[in-house]
Amino acid sequence: MTTRNRINSPTVDEEDVDYLNQCKFALEPSIHRLAELALVAGWSHPRIGYALMVLAMEMTGCEIGQA
Repeated sequence: MTTRNRINSPTVDEEDVDYLNQCKFALEPSIHRLAELALVAGWSHPRIGYALMVLAMEMTGCEIGQA
Protein backbone atom coordinates (compact mmCIF):
# COMPACT_ATOMS: atom_id res chain seq x y z
CA MET A 1 0.00 0.00 0.00
CA THR A 2 1.44 3.35 -1.01
CA THR A 3 1.29 6.48 1.11
CA ARG A 4 -0.20 9.52 -0.53
CA ASN A 5 1.69 12.79 -0.11
CA ARG A 6 -0.26 15.49 1.65
CA ILE A 7 1.68 18.22 -0.19
CA ASN A 8 2.11 18.23 -3.97
CA SER A 9 5.56 17.46 -5.32
CA PRO A 10 7.20 19.85 -7.78
CA THR A 11 6.67 19.13 -11.46
CA VAL A 12 9.55 21.32 -12.66
CA ASP A 13 13.24 21.63 -11.79
CA GLU A 14 14.28 23.96 -8.97
CA GLU A 15 15.84 26.33 -11.50
CA ASP A 16 12.53 26.73 -13.37
CA VAL A 17 10.82 30.11 -12.93
CA ASP A 18 7.59 28.38 -11.86
CA TYR A 19 9.23 26.33 -9.09
CA LEU A 20 8.61 28.90 -6.33
CA ASN A 21 5.00 29.42 -7.41
CA GLN A 22 4.40 25.67 -7.29
CA CYS A 23 5.94 25.48 -3.83
CA LYS A 24 3.79 28.36 -2.54
CA PHE A 25 0.67 26.76 -4.02
CA ALA A 26 1.51 23.42 -2.39
CA LEU A 27 2.14 24.94 1.05
CA GLU A 28 -0.66 27.53 1.13
CA PRO A 29 -3.52 25.30 2.38
CA SER A 30 -1.37 23.92 5.21
CA ILE A 31 -0.17 27.38 6.25
CA HIS A 32 -3.73 28.74 6.28
CA ARG A 33 -4.93 25.78 8.34
CA LEU A 34 -2.05 26.25 10.79
CA ALA A 35 -2.95 29.94 11.17
CA GLU A 36 -6.62 29.02 11.75
CA LEU A 37 -5.62 26.59 14.50
CA ALA A 38 -3.45 29.25 16.13
CA LEU A 39 -6.32 31.76 16.04
CA VAL A 40 -8.64 29.26 17.71
CA ALA A 41 -5.98 28.67 20.34
CA GLY A 42 -6.03 32.38 21.16
CA TRP A 43 -3.02 33.80 19.31
CA SER A 44 -3.54 37.16 17.57
CA HIS A 45 -3.64 37.30 13.79
CA PRO A 46 -0.74 39.80 13.44
CA ARG A 47 1.50 37.77 15.77
CA ILE A 48 0.72 34.54 13.93
CA GLY A 49 1.79 36.17 10.67
CA TYR A 50 4.93 37.55 12.25
CA ALA A 51 5.83 34.21 13.86
CA LEU A 52 5.37 32.41 10.54
CA MET A 53 7.59 34.99 8.87
CA VAL A 54 10.29 34.54 11.54
CA LEU A 55 10.14 30.75 11.19
CA ALA A 56 10.40 31.04 7.41
CA MET A 57 13.42 33.32 7.69
CA GLU A 58 15.08 30.91 10.14
CA MET A 59 14.50 28.07 7.65
CA THR A 60 16.44 30.01 5.01
CA GLY A 61 19.34 30.60 7.38
CA CYS A 62 18.65 34.30 7.90
CA GLU A 63 19.15 35.75 11.35
CA ILE A 64 16.59 38.30 12.48
CA GLY A 65 15.79 39.96 15.79
CA GLN A 66 13.01 38.99 18.14
CA ALA A 67 10.02 41.29 18.67
